Amino acid sequence: PPTTMPPSWLSSFAPAAAGFVLGVLALTAHSHAQRRRPRRRRRVFVSGCFDLLHSGHVAFFEEAAALGELHVSVGNDANVTALKAAPMFPEAERVYMAQTSTR
Repeated sequence: PPTTMPPSWLSSFAPAAAGFVLGVLALTAHSHAQRRRPRRRRRVFVSGCFDLLHSGHVAFFEEAAALGELHVSVGNDANVTALKAAPMFPEAERVYMAQTSTR
């Protein structure tokens, strides 16, 4: 009769070890999926002077808002003056106009 070698300890243990490792990986993946925070909308940040607010600005806000949660930064008077010229409307009024056009 043909002689067969008895299975080594490693070969008899490997399938059980592989099953154990795969089971641990599956449990780990499941627990990570449960702990993951719910997906938030993408944040979209735009900035500008928005001094003479016009329909182009409003269209820009609408397009940006379609991409996610819109955050608008209005340049303060000192920065606008340094980059362009003195703004026609004060900062507080420009912020108000940007807020009302993004609602």
